[in-house]
Amino acid sequence: MEFNFRDSKQFTGLQNSQARSKKKIHFHVNAALTTASIGKCIQRNGLKRSLRLTYSISDLTTELFNHNLLKRILSIYPIDANIKINDNVIRLVLDYGKIAA
Repeated sequence: MEFNFRDSKQFTGLQNSQARSKKKIHFHVNAALTTASIGKCIQRNGLKRSLRLTYSISDLTTELFNHNLLKRILSIYPIDANIKINDNVIRLVLDYGKIAA
């Protein structure tokens, strides 16, 4: 739970609201925490529930950037990303630049 608040403050703008009304503040807090939770769901997609996962919005942002870059590279060059032999290399590319937890 602590990491959810930390990531919400650092990456989803939890502290950046200037709202004065209770309703607007409530909406802003819920939106920031929901965004962090959706990020965790994106990272957990396809993984076993019992598997422990180190999670941060920073890592998710890095992985999504790497995914888009890899997709662009693969669209230019004739490399088949679906071949099993490329799985390890693709995982290395997607994890490049992540913070070691």
